[in-house]
Amino acid sequence: MWKRRTTCQDHSEGTNRISEVRTISENELAELETHGSIDLIDLRTPLEFQSVHATAARNVPLDSLHPQTVLENRTGKAEDSIYVICHSGTRGAKGFQKFIEAGFSNVVNVEGGTSALDKADLTVIRGRKSI
Repeated sequence: MWKRRTTCQDHSEGTNRISEVRTISENELAELETHGSIDLIDLRTPLEFQSVHATAARNVPLDSLHPQTVLENRTGKAEDSIYVICHSGTRGAKGFQKFIEAGFSNVVNVEGGTSALDKADLTVIRGRKSI
């Protein structure tokens, strides 16, 4: 279902990596959710996740993301896509890169992140807002 590609350049930690990030829109994500379970990882902080998150998401903050652990603990098929989401797409692209570096290439970033899902009034769960 993913079709678009966005080029991501990361200058952090003295590196200069360029890779193509496979992406889907918030509407495409909502459509996937209606057709069954998907492996959607929300890379935001626990407080951000608690405030609002995609219905199918589980929280694995970017700073504690270990792709190999995620892959070992999956409940779906090993070849199924992993979808990453954050607030607007930046951390999603970084999470995407971590999976690529771990040797898993079937990863897709949600364009616009949870912000786009929320704005479009699609498949989100609201919790407590933090101050």
